[in-house]
Amino acid sequence: ATMLCKILCHTLGKEAKQVDFLTQPLILFDTVASFREFLLKILEDNISNLEGEEADGLFGYSRLQEKELANGKQIIEAYLTILLKDTLYHNLRQFISVKWDPVEEIHLINFFEKWSNLIPLRLYNHILSSYVIPKLKQEMDKIDSKQAISHSFFDWVSPWVDILDKNSPKDAQTFRVAIRLKLVQFMKEWSPSNNELTKEIQKWRKLYDDNNWKSLVSAVVAKLAYHLKKLKINPQNQKIEPVS
Repeated sequence: ATMLCKILCHTLGKEAKQVDFLTQPLILFDTVASFREFLLKILEDNISNLEGEEADGLFGYSRLQEKELANGKQIIEAYLTILLKDTLYHNLRQFISVKWDPVEEIHLINFFEKWSNLIPLRLYNHILSSYVIPKLKQEMDKIDSKQAISHSFFDWVSPWVDILDKNSPKDAQTFRVAIRLKLVQFMKEWSPSNNELTKEIQKWRKLYDDNNWKSLVSAVVAKLAYHLKKLKINPQNQKIEPVS
């Protein structure tokens, strides 16, 4: 397995330099998946050959076999991490840090969705927390409410929340805080006549419970109350522009 890993690192290292993470997210996937299957087969054979006590453990394994299974899975994860770090990882982090435009190139998320069950979780989350999230935050810092409408803030940010929720809840929570701060900024720029910004803000409702959402939109409620006070009541010719 060690020799095969070295050979694959050398071979795939050249291919990885040519990978387009946006249009060819699966170019190395089959080879890496086959390597994992090879390692799993070795592990299964080793477990089958073990003579332990009565099979009273998980999935009908003996306690000795269970221990070998746990150790074997850690070894497989280590091999995959070495292989991916020496091939895909370096080029991916370079692409994210230097070339990736989170607003225009939303479909990078396809790569992370397809590889989520193959890249070891620790390495997968490291890429998200060290490269993807900082790049998203960097882009979020640049935009104002007009830009949030022209390139829907919700459309290019919210899919990453779903990815983080599934794989790294702690990072997801931190990212939600950054989103919340940005929404607060948008709400300060909001006015009752800005229907487009209202719709963009409302898209985020599903990410918050009632208490958090009420707290978040308090700035909007205060502005709306102010405009309602300015509204002149005229039953004959009522004008509602300030609150429409």
